Amino acid sequence: SDVCSSDLSLCNCHCFVDNDDCGRNSFERAKQQGLLTVGDVNFASCPSMKESELEDLYDPGIYKEMVLNAFTVSLENAKFKSNKAKWSDRIAEVFRSAGKPWDDRLKAEVKLRIAEVVAANPSSALHQNKRAAFDGLITALNAKLSEIQKIDSRLT
Repeated sequence: SDVCSSDLSLCNCHCFVDNDDCGRNSFERAKQQGLLTVGDVNFASCPSMKESELEDLYDPGIYKEMVLNAFTVSLENAKFKSNKAKWSDRIAEVFRSAGKPWDDRLKAEVKLRIAEVVAANPSSALHQNKRAAFDGLITALNAKLSEIQKIDSRLT
């Protein structure tokens, strides 16, 4: 076969990580260890935001009613609508200013419930002005799938 052994692997991976210190540092460590390349990662980056997370890409309009009903916290708040901080920092500030508790367990619950709303409404989930990073992810995944199909066709 003319397929080079370096073209084959047990699995291909692609990472979509938050564009914050943790996400960037994790990618750098993996890159230094030879586990990932620039072609293996996309960051959840948003225009004009120094740090951003996956949740920043979502349109709050699809989940703000759920947050109000489940946690009695209104996201109609200038602090939440600001692009000066990433989603986790903004929602923590809104919860605390509403007199609500906030910790990692509650943050995980809110994120899970938002993920459920997003999964139920995929066509309207992305914020139209912040979706470029997700579109970049789709482009990267399509390119990788195309390469896998080429290798597969050479093997058969």
